[in-house]
Amino acid sequence: MSAQVGTYERFLSPRPVKPYIGQPGNEPNRLRVPWPVLDSHAACLSRHLPQEYVAVGETTYPDGRRYLDFAATTAYIEAVTSHRWDAEAKRLRLRCPACGLWDGKHARGCEG
Repeated sequence: MSAQVGTYERFLSPRPVKPYIGQPGNEPNRLRVPWPVLDSHAACLSRHLPQEYVAVGETTYPDGRRYLDFAATTAYIEAVTSHRWDAEAKRLRLRCPACGLWDGKHARGCEG
């Protein structure tokens, strides 16, 4: 038996998970969205948090199977951690909530 190679399509912009919920698919739950992403979606709604995941691409196999590729959102990471988007560095960085310094550094007297 030979392994099939899928074709990956990266979406031009991330897509919300909500439109894919309930669509039949090839995940073990027979839906397009796997259980961990569904659970996260429900938890974020009930806790009034930004959505944790977005769809960033899709792999399609010659036999017709299709699987979405998911990524965590910056808004969710910022909501549940001390990491913040640094526009200058163009990445998430750890920021002390008490003194505002980056990457584990603290101002003198900071208790953060």
